[in-house]
Amino acid sequence: MVKLKIIVRDGNLVLRISEGKQRFYKSVRHLLKGNPNIEKHWNADKERFTNYAVSYSENNKALEDFKSAYSKLVMEHPEYTAYIFRSIPVHFPAAY
Repeated sequence: MVKLKIIVRDGNLVLRISEGKQRFYKSVRHLLKGNPNIEKHWNADKERFTNYAVSYSENNKALEDFKSAYSKLVMEHPEYTAYIFRSIPVHFPAAY
């Protein structure tokens, strides 16, 4: 089963798409407003920015929407592998 998690990798915020030992990453930097300090304000356990981060509310919403779009695809297509999910583009409104 494909698993999704937003993590910090090499100082960048990414969506990790994993299945077994396979791991693929999609950058989520383009979704963020402002320039939040990821090392300082990212809560890895909750996969959210803390209330002290720049535009934390908007950024958390954008990340939740991004991850939920992929989560919906995982539920609708359990036969897809992590390799397939890494190449599926998800489009958002221009607000992001």
